[in-house]
Amino acid sequence: MMKDRLGPTAALADVARIGPFFALDTDPDIAGHPLWRPFTELAGRALPDQIAAVLARLGVGERRVAASLLFQGIAGRLWSPVLATAVEHDVVPDLDPARTYWRAASPGPVLLAAP
Repeated sequence: MMKDRLGPTAALADVARIGPFFALDTDPDIAGHPLWRPFTELAGRALPDQIAAVLARLGVGERRVAASLLFQGIAGRLWSPVLATAVEHDVVPDLDPARTYWRAASPGPVLLAAP
């Protein structure tokens, strides 16, 4: 059966129904919102703060455990919507780090957006 061809925004909205790890906000106003920051910042100067937040939230004594869990969560959040739209709609969204945004959510996974 041939699937209807959707654009990236509609395809992302469709796969978001699978669950929170598949949700990727596409609201264009996010780019200017103070709580949303470019993904390049998470890979840079914000990373130590996010690791410390996971460390405190989990109450584990080893920083490397918190860093590993943060990485796994972010990787899952990045790849889940990409793979789901590829499989379900034959569309691969462009998640260029300079145009992808993140927001800390406590407790819970980092929120992502690609306006």
